[in-house]
Amino acid sequence: MAMALSGHLLHETHMAERGRTAVMLVAVFCVWAYTSFEATFLPVSRSRTQRMLLAVMLVGLFMNAGIARPSAPPHGAFVIPFLVIQVGRSIWTIGKPAPMLREHYVVLLGWILLSAPLWIAGAIAEPDERLLWWGPPPRST
Repeated sequence: MAMALSGHLLHETHMAERGRTAVMLVAVFCVWAYTSFEATFLPVSRSRTQRMLLAVMLVGLFMNAGIARPSAPPHGAFVIPFLVIQVGRSIWTIGKPAPMLREHYVVLLGWILLSAPLWIAGAIAEPDERLLWWGPPPRST
């Protein structure tokens, strides 16, 4: 996933397309980073944890399929699996770690839920408006 996005980012000349691609690359990195982080604190030898990781990988395949081009439809083919992974994995892990980590996972879930409407709005928006929902506003010169 990330290789396709980084290659697209390298060869794309249109700045808005680069911006959308960079935002999607960060989203893919966040899925990987958060999943890796949570897997380090969970007993990976347990079948429940293994099933959660397999579910993340399976939904990640659908997310990967949604990365044809950041501005190409279907836009929700990337955003829906992204949100399913982020929300589902976070809900699953809230009750699993040591109590001192539980607060961290609750806060993380709150931020994910807070940003979900922006991801959905960006998926619905036209390609030229998508970066307004998915990234920082453009700088005026």
